[in-house]
Amino acid sequence: MDIDQVQPAFAKREFLAVLIAGFGNELLPLTSDNGDEPSPKPLLPVANKPLLEYVLSWLEQSGIKDVLLICPAIHQPALYHHINSDISSSALRVDLQTYDETQEDTAGTCALLRHFASRITEDFVVVPCDFITPPSLPLSTLLNKFRTETTSNGAIISTCWYPAYIPEKGILLDEWGPVPSPPAIIWDASTESLLYIDTPDDRDKNAEEMEIKMDLLTHDKLNEDDDAPNLSFKVTITIHQPSNGLALRINNLYAFLETNRSFLSTAAYSLPTDPKNRSLIDQKAQISTDTIVGDSTQISERTIIKRSVIGRHCIIGKNVKISGCILFDHCVVEDGAKLDGCILGKNTKVGSKSELTRCISCGGFEVNAGDTLKGEKLDISDWAAGTIHSTSNDEDQSSDDLSD
Repeated sequence: MDIDQVQPAFAKREFLAVLIAGFGNELLPLTSDNGDEPSPKPLLPVANKPLLEYVLSWLEQSGIKDVLLICPAIHQPALYHHINSDISSSALRVDLQTYDETQEDTAGTCALLRHFASRITEDFVVVPCDFITPPSLPLSTLLNKFRTETTSNGAIISTCWYPAYIPEKGILLDEWGPVPSPPAIIWDASTESLLYIDTPDDRDKNAEEMEIKMDLLTHDKLNEDDDAPNLSFKVTITIHQPSNGLALRINNLYAFLETNRSFLSTAAYSLPTDPKNRSLIDQKAQISTDTIVGDSTQISERTIIKRSVIGRHCIIGKNVKISGCILFDHCVVEDGAKLDGCILGKNTKVGSKSELTRCISCGGFEVNAGDTLKGEKLDISDWAAGTIHSTSNDEDQSSDDLSD
């Protein structure tokens, strides 16, 4: 045995990843409870893969081994089951911790970090649970810059900035809600300095703790009160340009749709080769190559599917037309239905000959046969109250095709 090669069991880890998962209110009704079953934001599927898996893979590729995952207490069982199931491909050590709060009263990032400070004993990386990065933005690059800057100029914080996603005007809908306005920044590429950042108090939940109103971030004027203690420290900045690949936070419905569409641009659907799944796809069904279809999904004759993500264990009836849609697992679409630009939560059922255009449903929602809905957020509470507005099928339903 080469003793020099033996790593001590008590070797100190270099970084801990702190992964924060909230309720995902900005993605309602996709994150609404499905009956007694919660719908945690980290488990929402992007191209039939849970959001959490993209983030864990990004962390794991950097060499990080340990993750502190903080989530609402009500989401703990579902996340624990996923992390410890065969579905998750991650080999990371995940310490799952919970906090008590409601969807109406959520804690800020600083408050959560302070609450779990006893579990953070080394340098750490704070990552949202909804961050999807391109191959051109490996976490190892950011960690290496942090290592270099802490040694060379004493920086204690490293940050990464990237342009916010702005949806195309053609897909903006009042019913889907407004797009969050990102803070405006001024970046000097010649000196690699962030000269100004606009952070209004109403965008910063922890403004009373750390007010970031700066003339020069590299000077770190964290408090402009002359009588306040000096809290200055150095921060390193990394700017990721969209020309190097799109980095996105899935923090609104438009970003969720766009991220799925970006995966479809590289999709190459072909009929399943295994006999079981192949037998579920009728030979008269038409499925475009820029479509993703999950395992054990049944697609019946004369159905046409274009530029869509279809989840696992779905049942698609005869003469159905689906274009530019995202269907979560276990959805049922009955004969003759038409879907255009929709996002359907898990276990959604669409009745025969119904027509949906740019609608979003929570898990377990049922659309009545023959209904025609446009631009609706379909939540079970509205369904039970009878507040869903349907028009007749013979009404003109002109709309932009998201499959273009």
